[in-house]
Amino acid sequence: MTTYVIEPGGAVGEREKLREELGWTDKKVLISLGRLAKEKNWNVLIEAATAALREDESRCLVILGEGEERAGLEKQIKKAGLEKQVLLPGQIPFAQVPRYMTAADLFCFASVTETQGLVTLEAMAAGLPVVAYDASGTSDAVTHEKEGLLTENEPAALGAAIQRVLGDADLHNRLREAALLTAREYDIRRQASRMADVYEKAIEAKKAEQAIAVDRKKPLLEGHWYSLLGLEENPFEQLATLVQRE
Repeated sequence: MTTYVIEPGGAVGEREKLREELGWTDKKVLISLGRLAKEKNWNVLIEAATAALREDESRCLVILGEGEERAGLEKQIKKAGLEKQVLLPGQIPFAQVPRYMTAADLFCFASVTETQGLVTLEAMAAGLPVVAYDASGTSDAVTHEKEGLLTENEPAALGAAIQRVLGDADLHNRLREAALLTAREYDIRRQASRMADVYEKAIEAKKAEQAIAVDRKKPLLEGHWYSLLGLEENPFEQLATLVQRE
């Protein structure tokens, strides 16, 4: 079985303990998370992962979440003969999600309807490389060939990317290290400090009756925050108005 490098400082023991508790000691775990809804494309993810699962019985796909698509997904899993390898544990308490993420090996995602990529960031914070469709939200958090692999909206392409990461330990380790570093940039304290700076600049710009231009081509951390707030042109000026509005 391929061995992946785990960060020092007690992380190895913690991860192995979690894997033992979850019954994953001898498993290579692909994991995903979200409501079992049609727009999340779970049927596509299962289809994409099928070849990788059939290639090695120690591999499994774990989808955390609950929703109206459960019955259909269970039918798909049974038809594919993957009942022992595609697992639907149901709704997991939020506080327990990091345990599952830390114990897994790869985060996989087929949704094309995300807005902020928060689930992907949670996986990256647990040190998981990402294999996903190149879609909004996800692509804000992941750079192709850096923290993960982003593919075209096609099950075969997603499946090939999954196979590639599972079969290349060096690639897995490189993506994992980058995922951890990128996730740290989204730390709540850093984000709060950045937002405070934005408000301060906005207030000063408003007082001076000036507008500060934002480069829309910059990544999320450097300039796309205004799109998440629903702002359009002259974002600092508009944000200053929001600050002063009761």
